[in-house]
Amino acid sequence: MRKILFNNIGNRHLRYIFNEKGQEKNLYNEKTNFKKITKQLLEKYDQEKDKVSLEILKQYLDNTDEKPDEIILFGTDQEKNNPKKSGQDTYWAALIVKKIIEEKYGFPVRVEKIEQNPSDENELLPRYQQIFVSLKYKEPDKQWIFLDAGGTPQQKFVCKLLMPEINPHTKIPYLGNVAGIDEQDLRQKNLEKIDAFYALKNAKKLVEEGHFASAHKVVEQVNSKNKSLFFIRIGENRLKNIYEPFSTPKKNLREHPVVKQYFDKEPLINNPQVNSVFPGNDEWFLYGEYLARADFYLRKDNKEMFILTFNQSLEFLLDALLKKDGDKTDSLPLKLDRNLKKFENIPDLKAILDIYAAINVGYQKHMLGKTIPMGLDSLRNRLAHEGKPVILNKSDEQNYRKITEKFKEIIEKLSLDTGSYARLNEAIKENLFLP
Repeated sequence: MRKILFNNIGNRHLRYIFNEKGQEKNLYNEKTNFKKITKQLLEKYDQEKDKVSLEILKQYLDNTDEKPDEIILFGTDQEKNNPKKSGQDTYWAALIVKKIIEEKYGFPVRVEKIEQNPSDENELLPRYQQIFVSLKYKEPDKQWIFLDAGGTPQQKFVCKLLMPEINPHTKIPYLGNVAGIDEQDLRQKNLEKIDAFYALKNAKKLVEEGHFASAHKVVEQVNSKNKSLFFIRIGENRLKNIYEPFSTPKKNLREHPVVKQYFDKEPLINNPQVNSVFPGNDEWFLYGEYLARADFYLRKDNKEMFILTFNQSLEFLLDALLKKDGDKTDSLPLKLDRNLKKFENIPDLKAILDIYAAINVGYQKHMLGKTIPMGLDSLRNRLAHEGKPVILNKSDEQNYRKITEKFKEIIEKLSLDTGSYARLNEAIKENLFLP
């Protein structure tokens, strides 16, 4: 496998003989302008090259069996973005290092200019990401070797963060000793805690979008005893309509509002008139769960999941209401029609069924002989059977908006508790980063 060696050029990559006695030092000095010195040295390189020698890369290249096919160096040049801080920039030092390596070792060398602040990870990350992604796209099969010596801690951190993710064939060797450099700067840094932190940040985002099962896997890999897993499991179960109590890590958690609502099946909707019609508390509770789930997806602007879940709420409602009579009909429009006639004397329930009927193409066509351009059922069918998105054009946007408005009418009439998923997610996030 062909190899590319990467290295951030710092202020201690070059040594220079300063006088006739052969006194040799690193070019770096806090009181001097490193950029100016290396620019001058580069201009006079042919006359001065016998006085210049490598550090860091020499130690690696002289002692490794894994000779690179190419070397990519990163040198900083902040003149455009941060001129006041550019005195210690290393771009010109990198060009000198390139000349030395190509002359003495024969490896082809490329220098990538880093114009961002080398002490700011947020500025550095997009630039390095651009370089690594482009390189991986052009040369997908090469092994990368990152030499973790030289450059700022932030440059090294960003490289170690990105490279293994973009190219799994990445190795990070560590030098044991380099003259003039503190051994603390050369020792291998354990990134396990940092990786865990970023994994939990990803899990937080998954939770916010309702991807509880994926969040569970991520958190469990980091720490199987993480306290948030208990609440994440509640989220997983709610999306699967599983409402069986399970053991709590602490007894007092049983009284936590999120846990109590789930374990005790406390209904999220409150309309005594409609409640009295339901065959049992489980059906009433589950109908509220469907609506709360649809509301959660609507707030997240997840159009596809909102349509699917809102339609499920209708199917569940009709089946639950017809349970008393043992009605086994399969036609949704017919179920809707029978319920409308059956519950004419219960105003709130009749109003809710009327709202569903107004956005159901099947009911309008087969029961009333009317045509509406798009309804909840037709959007659901297009999504489920044809795999097409909810919104394809401006007309779909208008129809979708009408459906969301009708949904809001239903949950207002039922006094839906619209904060249950928000409270669940807060409970998860409160425990996610605890030790």
